[in-house]
Amino acid sequence: MAEVHLPLRKHIAPRRPVDPNIPFILSGEGDYLDGPNEYLQERCTGRLDPSDVTAHVLDPVRLSFASSMRCGYFLCDFQTFCETPSAHPDIGVIRLPDVREWHILDLYSDAMHRGLWSDAFYQKGTVQSLDPIGTINPRIKENMRCFLWLAAKGYAPDFHVRPQFEAIFASIKASHEEFISKMPMKERGATKRNKRRSPGGGVIPSPQFMIDWLNAVPKGTDRVGAIGIHEHGWRRAELCHQILLPGYEHTRDREALVKLNMWHPRWNDQSLMLKHNLRDDRMIGVLPDREWRDSEDIPKFRIIGKGNKIRLIHLKRGWLKRVEKYADTDRLNRIARRKDCNRPANLLIDRDGKPLTPGALYKAFVRANGKINAPFEITPHVLRHIFACRFLQVAIEVEARRAGLEIDDLTRRQIEDYAELPLESLALELGHASVDTTRIYIEMLITSWLAPRYHNAWNSVLDAVE
Repeated sequence: MAEVHLPLRKHIAPRRPVDPNIPFILSGEGDYLDGPNEYLQERCTGRLDPSDVTAHVLDPVRLSFASSMRCGYFLCDFQTFCETPSAHPDIGVIRLPDVREWHILDLYSDAMHRGLWSDAFYQKGTVQSLDPIGTINPRIKENMRCFLWLAAKGYAPDFHVRPQFEAIFASIKASHEEFISKMPMKERGATKRNKRRSPGGGVIPSPQFMIDWLNAVPKGTDRVGAIGIHEHGWRRAELCHQILLPGYEHTRDREALVKLNMWHPRWNDQSLMLKHNLRDDRMIGVLPDREWRDSEDIPKFRIIGKGNKIRLIHLKRGWLKRVEKYADTDRLNRIARRKDCNRPANLLIDRDGKPLTPGALYKAFVRANGKINAPFEITPHVLRHIFACRFLQVAIEVEARRAGLEIDDLTRRQIEDYAELPLESLALELGHASVDTTRIYIEMLITSWLAPRYHNAWNSVLDAVE
């Protein structure tokens, strides 16, 4: 499959000038795709008018780093589609000069709308239609824009040639039959959509259950990570790949972070001595040093979340104390087991002294679920939900007490009103682009508070019946 890369020093030397913040695409065979990469240079530097790819731009405005990466991944996905014979078995591999307009507007678009060109299909054989507005349309538009530009530059001279409708229909049918033949038998003819799980399908675990569950997570690396998510709501990829300890010399894994969409333009592939500094973008992800104990302020640091968005995290003092103890004992012992002299700066490391992977953290959660026979599955993302719910619940309780109200007597309207201000703070803490995304937690709280009240009332009526 095709891949998106950012230029490293080894790429810049033979291809001067190269902008280190503009991605380039390699085909599945490792070939540098001249046409699409030339388009990316024009598009990302603002020299190309999105509404008219042949127009001359007098005042170019560069795309942001996140937008540049987005364009790169859109083009890369279509290149992979072209290189995949099973996506169009009657055509085979589609070479760049042979791409036609209908390949994008009909064949590629149809595969995404049917849910046959998605991660869910290739990982689990699950048909999962992509979102037309947020996912499919931007990909179609960017690839059409690219190939219209390529056609104008002579890279795809026959781009507008369109076969008979019957030929297009036959190709789509062949594609669909080929995909379906690769699906598990139990999935054929069914349409499923995987959704991220909420805690217990909407049930918020009790504090005692969470204490028991956290105690079931192995001490050391796994428990420090679990408590970190429970108290701050991080994503596991952020925790494993980004959170670093000060005082270490560290080189960021550019390729891995770019693929995770967690990269900053100020970062590079050079070694850097880490020191906590909220004003230095190079130090994003570095935890406070031990001087935080001497300050009465809430300790803070910054990380980059999904979509390369920087956010400020307010750290819990109890967790930082746990981190320091872990760094002086279990973590130190694990580093000593390394056969080389490398000392990783990543907070969480495995038994061999290497950075802990998100998959390994997930497996630790699975083992904890089995150990206490949990009635519902706790995953890293569910733990993030639990943090959000508890954060809002405590904030609402504080506001209710100030107003002299009993928690159990709150109405839906009061819960919503008291949640409005903390909701904005929570959205920033979680890295949500919109507060509307965070409102799901208000509904979960309302369910947990109000539903038992009505069921208890109904039970009291039933108990009176002989």
